[in-house]
Amino acid sequence: MAKPVNIFLVGATGYIGGAVLTTLLEEKSSPAFPRNNVTALTRSDEQAQKLRFLVVEAVVGSLDDVDTLREVERKSDVVIECAGVIADNAGGMYGTEFVYYDSDADQRILETQPHRDVDLNVVAGDKKGIDTSQQIPGLIRASMDLKLAGMVGEGKNFHPNVHIDDLEHIMRDIAEAMGEALEQLGLTDSFTPSTFTKTELAKYFRRSDNLGTNVRCRGERSRAVGWKPRRITPPKILASIKPEIQNMLAERD
Repeated sequence: MAKPVNIFLVGATGYIGGAVLTTLLEEKSSPAFPRNNVTALTRSDEQAQKLRFLVVEAVVGSLDDVDTLREVERKSDVVIECAGVIADNAGGMYGTEFVYYDSDADQRILETQPHRDVDLNVVAGDKKGIDTSQQIPGLIRASMDLKLAGMVGEGKNFHPNVHIDDLEHIMRDIAEAMGEALEQLGLTDSFTPSTFTKTELAKYFRRSDNLGTNVRCRGERSRAVGWKPRRITPPKILASIKPEIQNMLAERD
């Protein structure tokens, strides 16, 4: 019988982390991790109780609790980190050629990034050996309300898009695909994308220009062990926009 694998999961209550946790807990989820024993870091007792209901060992704390993290890590065979942000402040006005690689622990994390302190902790630990996206529907809702395809800035920034089960697209391409679909469905008089105003960003995106940031990264380690995206590719992302709009129209009726 295979030896149980002790896994420490950080970010288990998040969008990506929750999907990872579900996969780890599924019966015979992966030949690489038979009979998983999962320990998850969570910030509150309430979240901890929910995780324990799923037969997950929950540890209450944060990424600032270094002693707690070290203690759990020492008992773990595998550490999976699903928290943190790698982005800049482009505001949709420019792209970037700089790409973060998970295989290069020496890459410099820029001071402009949200959650920079978290990312630095993750990299430090690494050096020691330790169908639709969420973004696109938000853009579509705002564009449908405005009756004009919208984008943050000039849409020149890059964002990765990957199916939740698979764990790059330039944003202007998405805006243009939205404009074309809106015109075909009679929801706009012009398919040409326009920049969201500050007022529109405040109304539809809580004043955030997050969808104008550059987020470029490559999971080389995952690919090195045979992973590759299966669920969705850039052409499929663009092709999904019109059906997404049609679904939203159906929900209005």
